[in-house]
Amino acid sequence: MDKKELKSVIAGLIPGSQVSIVFLGEHASRSGTFEYTAHKVGRGKGGSSIMVLRGADGTTLETGTSQSDYILNITGPDGDMHGHTSATEVPRKFDTNKDAAKNLKEQMQPVVGFNGSRVRVTSTENEFNGEFEVTGGEKLKGRYGQVRLTMLKDSGEVATLWSYRHSGIVSNFEVLTKAPRVRASAKIVEQEEEETASFEGTSSED
Repeated sequence: MDKKELKSVIAGLIPGSQVSIVFLGEHASRSGTFEYTAHKVGRGKGGSSIMVLRGADGTTLETGTSQSDYILNITGPDGDMHGHTSATEVPRKFDTNKDAAKNLKEQMQPVVGFNGSRVRVTSTENEFNGEFEVTGGEKLKGRYGQVRLTMLKDSGEVATLWSYRHSGIVSNFEVLTKAPRVRASAKIVEQEEEETASFEGTSSED
C-alpha cells in the first residue's frame, strides 16, 4: 500500500488499538488481527514508521512503512480500511538500472511526436515484449526526465513504457519504421514523477 497513507494510519494509533492487516504474496500467512503495543522509528534516512504488534497467540510482529510493498491493506480501530481491496489493484514495480535507463531514453526519444511509428521491444515482461505501434509519447520533467510512450500491439493490447521505470526489464528498443511527425503529440509535460523514490530500489526510507 501507499507508504504515506500507511504512515498516517500508524501515527493515529494508540497502545491497545486493534488493527487488522492483510499481507501480500509470500507474506500472506502473516495476515491477521493484532493489538498495537508500541511505535518504533527505523534507522534509515527519514526514519521509517514501525508498528510493534501482538498477535492473538502472544507472538510479536514488527512491520511498517519499510514493508509497505508487502501490505495490501490495514483496517484501524475505527473500522476504516486503508489500502487496496484486491491484489490486482496494486501497482506493479520493477527493478531499475540508471545506465540502462539513459540508453533506453535515447532509444525511445526519436519517436516522441511520431505517432504511427513501429517499434520492437525486447523485455522479460510479456506485456512489453514484441512489436508495437506508437500511439502517443511524452517527455516528462522530473528527477529522471523520463520518456513515456503509449504503444499498441497488433493483438489490441496497450502498453505504456517508461524509460526509467522499466529500465530493468527492457534489454532492447528498436525503431522499425518512423511515421511523419504529429506536432500535437510532441509535448513536454510539466509534472513531478511521484514514483521516483520508490523506483530507486527497496529502502526503509519514507
